[in-house]
Amino acid sequence: MQSPSLTRSLLLVLALGASAFAQGNDDRAPYILNPDSVAAGKSFDLQLLSYRFNCATTYSHQSVKIEGKKLTLSFLATEHPEALCPAVYMPYGPTFVMAPLGAGYYDVYVVKRDCLPCAYEPMPEFAGVLSVGITTRRGWFLQPGQVPPNQDFTLRLLNDAYGNCQTSFSREVIELRNGALHASFVIEQHPERVCITDIRPHGPSFAVKGLPAGKYPVYANPQNPCRFDVEKPCLTASSPDRFLFVDTLRVSVPSGIRPVPGSHAPAKAGIPGTLRGYRADGRKPSPAFRPAAR
Repeated sequence: MQSPSLTRSLLLVLALGASAFAQGNDDRAPYILNPDSVAAGKSFDLQLLSYRFNCATTYSHQSVKIEGKKLTLSFLATEHPEALCPAVYMPYGPTFVMAPLGAGYYDVYVVKRDCLPCAYEPMPEFAGVLSVGITTRRGWFLQPGQVPPNQDFTLRLLNDAYGNCQTSFSREVIELRNGALHASFVIEQHPERVCITDIRPHGPSFAVKGLPAGKYPVYANPQNPCRFDVEKPCLTASSPDRFLFVDTLRVSVPSGIRPVPGSHAPAKAGIPGTLRGYRADGRKPSPAFRPAAR
């Protein structure tokens, strides 16, 4: 039977190992909104989850600031290193009691404080998009979903969560690997922009060379701009090879009325009282003949 001190030591090693794994291999978004879609005009609880936190983190001084279609969630995070957490790799975070919101898309930003009061004000960090009262499809989808073979085309990845006013895309790269299209891009937020209209859905565009007929799975790898920011790098590591399945692109001739090989050609107008035969192999029709007079 193991002693309590040995058990405690093993738990500490497992906890430290899980923490190191999370810090070195976290390929997830900095924050996760749960839920990310709610009904309009109803109060709800919004969880702000992150793999940066564990069971030893407590949260206080929580507040919600609403500016148009922008939500800023603020809180004070306090670490308790003396606490032992199970070796379970999962996200933790505070829960915010939200007042009813009008329908629309809300950009959610996070202000995480480690001290209060602080000598500086932390910069807000983009956490995601909250859909309120939206019934349209969610997630990324293709436009177009079908293209003709062997012709260059432009493929767009669209998402109803993003509009062309405060969102732009950069570093768009697409390549064909093992019969599938892999698209990577950076999502950049511009909350300072003020627009009269915000057209949705919105997304990056990719120039694609003509493809042979077939079905091509499309995978997307949206990336945070901090990945390429030398001055403000991401706080967590991310994998450049983490791709999410979007849909299947069909490369084929559009359906329509086409001659069927081996079928008879349609009848043509000819000399009155004349019958004209047509060969099944599509070659030149047989000479006209006139029926015998009666």
